[in-house]
Amino acid sequence: RYDTPKFFGFYASGSYMNGQSYDLAGRFAYKWDGFGKLAAAASWLPADTNRDSFRQYSGSVSFLFDFGLNLTFAGANRYDTPGDDEPINLYGKVGYKWNKWAFSVDYTYSEDVDEVDDEATSIGLAAVFKPWKSVELYGAYRFNELDRDDDLLPAGSDPQDINSVMIGSRVKF
Repeated sequence: RYDTPKFFGFYASGSYMNGQSYDLAGRFAYKWDGFGKLAAAASWLPADTNRDSFRQYSGSVSFLFDFGLNLTFAGANRYDTPGDDEPINLYGKVGYKWNKWAFSVDYTYSEDVDEVDDEATSIGLAAVFKPWKSVELYGAYRFNELDRDDDLLPAGSDPQDINSVMIGSRVKF
C-alpha cells in the first residue's frame, strides 16, 4: 500500500494484493474556523481478476458544523455484468452534539446484496453521554427489515424483522 503526501487536505492511496487485485482511494479533510469540518473519501476496486470477479465503487462524505449538527452520507455499488441487478448500499445519518451529549438517527437501504430483488432497510437511534473526557456511556436501538422474493424462501417461511438494543461504555486510557 502506498499513501501519497497530503496536499491541501487531499491524499490518495493505492494497494496491490495477492491474486493480482488492487484498489485506489482518495480522501479529503478540511476544517473551516468558525464553520465546521468536512471529511470525504472515495474508493474504486477495479477487480475482474483471479481473486475477485467484480468491480466496486464506494464513497462517503461527513460534515460536522461547529454548532453541533453533523451529517453523513455513504454509498457503494458492486458491478459484475452490464444489465444485471447489481448490489447497492446507501446510508445516511443526522446527528447533533450538545455539551456532553451526542444523538443520532441513521437509515440504511441495501438492494440485491445476497439475492436478486432483496431489499433491506435499517433504522437506528443512538445516544452517547460523555461525563469525563475519557469515559463514554452509550445506548442504541436498531430496526432491521429484509424483503425477499417468496420464490427464494422455503415454504411457509418469511424473514422476521429484527429489533436490537445495545448499551455500553468505553473508557480510554
